[in-house]
Amino acid sequence: MVPVPELQAHATALPYLSYLLADSQMGLLMAREGCCMVRVPLPERFALHKLMVSQLRAQRGGKSEKDLFQAAVLLAVLGEKHPGAIEEAWQRVPSSILGRLQAAVGQIRHLLANDHARAWEELNPEQSPFDARM
Repeated sequence: MVPVPELQAHATALPYLSYLLADSQMGLLMAREGCCMVRVPLPERFALHKLMVSQLRAQRGGKSEKDLFQAAVLLAVLGEKHPGAIEEAWQRVPSSILGRLQAAVGQIRHLLANDHARAWEELNPEQSPFDARM
């Protein structure tokens, strides 16, 4: 837990936050009180970050499985609607997490390999040009 004195609270530190937020975009936050523009992570970085975090939550099975499923859904959409985005985000993944990230990709194979070939091709560790970084 990390103290957040401004809010008189504590928060859980988020691993690899710098990767998640290194490239972002503006989005609209809507609430009952009104709306405002906020900076949000790129969807491809968010999906890969979900995969990373899933591997760091190994002892919390339910949370890890939820992270994997959410990442797979987002990656499937990205593969269809934004070809190349996953591959570009992968190129910027910190090398310290690559092994765990590839393990997470293996865990979502059954969700992507058959029905979402484009996303799987960008993630497939056997065919990935990024294996050389390992």
